Amino acid sequence: KQWYQRRVAITAGVPKPSSLGDPLTEVWSRADEIAIDCPPNIRHTVQHITDYLKQHLSGVHLGRAIFRWITSHIIWRSGGSQEPDSVLRRGGGEDLGIAKLFAAMCGVAELNVSVVSGYVKTDAYIPGSLPDEGGDAPPNHWNHLQIGGQRFAVDCCRGAGILKDGNFEPLFNEFYWLPSPHQIIYTHFPVDAPQDCEKTYRLVEWATLPKVTPLYFESGLDTKGNLSSVYMSNNEGYLVLRFKTNPCYIANVNVIRLNPKQKLAQSYGYVSQENDSCEVHAGFPERGEYLLRLLVKERQDEKSLPRVAAEYLVYCKRGLGTDPLFPVIVNTTRQFKLVGPLMGELARNLPVYFHCTVKGASQVSILLGEDICALDKLKDNRTALLEEKRKIAETSAPESKPAETPPPEPASIETSAQESDPAKAASQESAPAKAAAPESAPAETAAPESSPAETAAP
Repeated sequence: KQWYQRRVAITAGVPKPSSLGDPLTEVWSRADEIAIDCPPNIRHTVQHITDYLKQHLSGVHLGRAIFRWITSHIIWRSGGSQEPDSVLRRGGGEDLGIAKLFAAMCGVAELNVSVVSGYVKTDAYIPGSLPDEGGDAPPNHWNHLQIGGQRFAVDCCRGAGILKDGNFEPLFNEFYWLPSPHQIIYTHFPVDAPQDCEKTYRLVEWATLPKVTPLYFESGLDTKGNLSSVYMSNNEGYLVLRFKTNPCYIANVNVIRLNPKQKLAQSYGYVSQENDSCEVHAGFPERGEYLLRLLVKERQDEKSLPRVAAEYLVYCKRGLGTDPLFPVIVNTTRQFKLVGPLMGELARNLPVYFHCTVKGASQVSILLGEDICALDKLKDNRTALLEEKRKIAETSAPESKPAETPPPEPASIETSAQESDPAKAASQESAPAKAAAPESAPAETAAPESSPAETAAP
């Protein structure tokens, strides 16, 4: 019930049929119990099973019970007749046979259902590839159920489990019961039925949409316009995507090189979190095609492993020419945003300014190798900060100047430190900086004695 309420709240902007009642209180627990506990001695024909369910339910609840009965008693099985009675007798069938079985049972229940043919993006599908170009999106089948004059998709086959390496693993998935048209279009392209979306997609447009999993919608991700998966990386191999994340967050990002397929190091991607939004930074060393994979996890469940939510195809016209070397993110329950520096090695024998924001923190510490130093806090003073940077720059080598960073923003901390071993600071074994401070108290703080820096007066 809690999951369903959360799912409906996420898609509150999608019109719901009036016959469903209040979407925040509508649950299917009774229909599920009746379907799962259906006596085994009546599982012989479509008529007998549907008649039993009709004794307890009607309308859309009866349709839910049929969906739940199929997903709990029928599995994907290749070969054989795909007629409903044959699928019932064997206890399994392909997606065509399972869709026909759902339509036959709904016909007995006097529900308006049709079988839809089209393309589905499978686990092996690569965003951007078309079915007639060797892409792994073979003709598939699912159903459309009409409720209150509106069509909703129902996919019993994928609602029953997942197919891995040719083997079917039973795993019930709530998403494939009445997903909204704007959600199901990401993975299902109907050939002989309307899409019912605000925009009608052509096959080539559908192929460029991100490859998403149900977790993408369950986690409440808002793409903020990142709808197309084909990106031209024009800024010398550098790409930034922005998302709204609630109640989950993007825990990690993988950059995968295509042709040949190769997962690049963790330092090729970086995720910056702030409040309920985040930025995904990715760098690409050379020209070519890449997959950008987003992994999300629950904010309240830090022990769980991140799961794949979406994959984007990136076509890079001109690469960086070198490894991007993003900082490595350490797992933390706090919302941490590093403003800079974001990429590359730290300059040798020059001051480095770290600018970051950490929500709800009360202290900032910086890690240099094995040394940990708690930094002092100062009140925000733009003139004093600029003067401090000027003094440090004058003590540096005359031919080099320290990199300037933007003045501190509210709820941020800006620190300066002189690092004697930039290669060590930029390595994955030790993060360049780890910071925390109160939202309301921006500050500039001093580094350890091994990295001298003056402190500006407020």
